[in-house]
Amino acid sequence: MFVHPQPSQKQLSNMYKKSSGYFATSQPDLSKSSSASSTWLHNLLISKGIKTGTLLDIGCSTGQFIYHLKTMGWQVYGIDVNAEAVQIGKKHNLEVHAGTLEDAPYQKNYFDVITMGDTIEHVPSPRQLLTFSYDLLGKDGILFINTPNAKCGF
Repeated sequence: MFVHPQPSQKQLSNMYKKSSGYFATSQPDLSKSSSASSTWLHNLLISKGIKTGTLLDIGCSTGQFIYHLKTMGWQVYGIDVNAEAVQIGKKHNLEVHAGTLEDAPYQKNYFDVITMGDTIEHVPSPRQLLTFSYDLLGKDGILFINTPNAKCGF
């Protein structure tokens, strides 16, 4: 399932702005945000023998997810097309980048874990996103994707 025709990059940039209502209600103080998702993933990775390492969150928004993972010992990075949301992460001293993965300053084979939460369904080319992600993962790296289920009733 996908959107057709795909919006242009300019249209996407206009959609993902606070003035358009996107993340207008997000918590700007990340210390007051929920750590539940971060704790869940951290514990899952520990159960698989991965204690900490380098983690990139693609579609990081404000950085809430990686903010909490950082407190658990992860070396975290994030990227999002929403420059306003990324500014919140920067204010919390997170290594976050505004833009697309294709333009990001990340080294190949660098990350132990890459996450995408509700992201892959928003990009013009999921295949290209997966290819770039694969190149960024280390030898035994893990790509963790969460995406909506069209049959879930929402």
